[in-house]
Amino acid sequence: MKLKKIIDYVIESFSKSKNEILELNGIRAIAIILVMFHHSFLAYKFTNLLSIKADNYLLKFFFKILENGRIGVDIFFVLSGFLIGGQLLKEIKTTGTLNFKKFYFKRILRIFPAYYFALILVTIFFIEKISIKEIISHLFYLQNYWLNIYEITWSLAVEEQFYIFLPFLLFIFRKNFKNANCFCFAIFGLLIILPFYFRLLIFKNLHNIYDTQYISLKIFGAFHTRFDQLFIGVFIAFLYLNYKNLLINKYKIFYFLQFFLFIIFCFLIYYSGMNGSFYKIVLQFSLIGLVVGFFILSMLLTKTFFNKILSNNFFYFIAKISYPMYLYHYFSIWSIHKEDISLTNNEFLNFFIYLTAIFALSVLFALLSWLFIEYPFLKIKQKKCKFEC
Repeated sequence: MKLKKIIDYVIESFSKSKNEILELNGIRAIAIILVMFHHSFLAYKFTNLLSIKADNYLLKFFFKILENGRIGVDIFFVLSGFLIGGQLLKEIKTTGTLNFKKFYFKRILRIFPAYYFALILVTIFFIEKISIKEIISHLFYLQNYWLNIYEITWSLAVEEQFYIFLPFLLFIFRKNFKNANCFCFAIFGLLIILPFYFRLLIFKNLHNIYDTQYISLKIFGAFHTRFDQLFIGVFIAFLYLNYKNLLINKYKIFYFLQFFLFIIFCFLIYYSGMNGSFYKIVLQFSLIGLVVGFFILSMLLTKTFFNKILSNNFFYFIAKISYPMYLYHYFSIWSIHKEDISLTNNEFLNFFIYLTAIFALSVLFALLSWLFIEYPFLKIKQKKCKFEC
């Protein structure tokens, strides 16, 4: 009986809801895989990467994906903006207002438990000393501006700051968003252009365009230089919510647009980077955000083989545990060393074994977190909101 209850619990936790857009789960899954493989690649430290890349063009592109897999975070930002912004815009459209208590209650139960548990594990097992200032920085999601002991959490800080800012902004202009008037386009235009302007100001004052550490701190990790991608996601949700019937009549355009955007995205991955040019320091964030955003829109308006690929069960599974995978995949990287699993004389094959081990252990950590931390809180959220929200 106990085993049956466990199996039923696991199946229930991965059950698909009626309103779920499966293609978006596929995009989320690809985003976390890109990020995890990117960090694994950096940790592996190839000794003869140039000779491996010289073998053929497919390998070159493969390693470019690994080098620039941080683009997965850009995908997360656009996706978060679309999903969270879409929920709030829909609420404004149907009720004319926003339930702040409901919104923040749901966000807290979704984000906080796994986040704070991960931080506790980091401080116990992977960090020798931690100051009060560092604790405060992470408790209040300030690590993208202040002190950061767990590097990857900067993006969670950006999203949390966005969740604080977004509902108030939409509430202030709720009449405009309810009626979907022209003023909404001006608001979105300003919010998407502002971070570009902030990045441009920093770029103009850069003494060294190859100073990765400074660029990472001032541009890559700061909310005011990155919220354009989040608001691109909100803008796409606004278009879909208010102009779906108009846009769906143009499905042939979006059919071809989807393939075009995919090709553009491949180029964006290949030429992405963190320093050395105006494009990499200023422009790429805007382009990546727009390409990902309109790719999402095209997937909602038309059906191609991309929809089928992104809707498969493997991607659905990975998407469900994507948040804990992001939180815990560094634990796998810190626990597995390439020297311990170098089983052959071929470095590329050894790297593939290493990547597989990192992926498997990360899935295990994430699955345990999902079943014993996140899903129980998700059930509380569902019950509370059903009767109170």
